[in-house]
Amino acid sequence: MTEPEWFACSDPEEMIFFLRGHISERKLRLFAVACCRRISHLMVDERSRKVVEVTERHIDGLASEEEWQAASRAAREAWGDSSRLEVPFLYGHPEASERTPEERASAHVLHSATSAAWEISYGGINAKAGYWGQAVALGAAREAARALNEDYPRSPERSPQCGLLRDLAGNPFQGPVIVDATVIAWNDRIVPRLAKSIYGEGRFDSLPILADALEEAGCIDGEILTHCRLPNEHLRGCWVVDLILDKG
Repeated sequence: MTEPEWFACSDPEEMIFFLRGHISERKLRLFAVACCRRISHLMVDERSRKVVEVTERHIDGLASEEEWQAASRAAREAWGDSSRLEVPFLYGHPEASERTPEERASAHVLHSATSAAWEISYGGINAKAGYWGQAVALGAAREAARALNEDYPRSPERSPQCGLLRDLAGNPFQGPVIVDATVIAWNDRIVPRLAKSIYGEGRFDSLPILADALEEAGCIDGEILTHCRLPNEHLRGCWVVDLILDKG
């Protein structure tokens, strides 16, 4: 993949495979969570919604392993329940073949949504060592996209997912970006304090305010300032916020 192809890519799988070795497991898990949050309106099973919320806190060390495992088990149960609706004939209910197209479509959406939630917990359980984050990201992205369109290659969700990956990874073709120490220390460390507030509260619509503070502090890096002011969707793991907070 070339730099122009990276910014034009509309295939999240291709981007995830390309990022192998260039992105942390933490960021891949945050990507998976973000994929689930984008279809939260379709995730009607509370057990699925719960594992998304707990996983996001678990990634940041704000939920215990025990809490996460309990939420993951419940999400697996939700996935099992939706499987019975998606493919009832496998569970001894052949009469379900008489369902209307609307009922079958509804069962598919529910199953894809619960599958996406299951992927962020147990989805990568059989992955090779060192590939768990990648497996989780791929699984959640696929199922979230299929919730919008069963014909995965045609799903309208794939392009926005690529935007999420660009928000997480920035430009993998450029060298390390550094925020000068004087910028970090400026005005009683207002830049990192603002970045911490945005990250902790999920207020990524405030990134233009962060850009203003960076500029006032003396930051002249156009890549950083431009990214903060992009109207694109931003998420936990945004490369600029992570850079300021020294998160990997």
